[in-house]
Amino acid sequence: MTSEIGRNLSAMVHNSYGVDNRTAEAVDYLQVSLRCCGVNSFEDWRDSEWWATQERRNNKVPDSCCITPGRFCGVRDHPSNIRYTGWCTTMCVLRRSRHHRKAKTICQVCT
Repeated sequence: MTSEIGRNLSAMVHNSYGVDNRTAEAVDYLQVSLRCCGVNSFEDWRDSEWWATQERRNNKVPDSCCITPGRFCGVRDHPSNIRYTGWCTTMCVLRRSRHHRKAKTICQVCT
């Protein structure tokens, strides 16, 4: 199950984030609520469609990766500013068995 969630979340991050608003909202919510950044690490964003968009501006990661999210806080990819742990896949698996209903729903989309 973990590998399937990982593949689907990876596809969302790499192909749809920054292109599809609903996907961006879902991934942003997931990263904020699960306190993670990227599928495996914050570096996942460098290989995404989002990286090439004008929406990114100078951000190195989406603002939802920031410890304290705010507009354009993702400009700095320093550990004092962003969550270095990817683990969104692992956190999804753990949350599926817990009570975070919205996060559970988003994680189910990844399966």
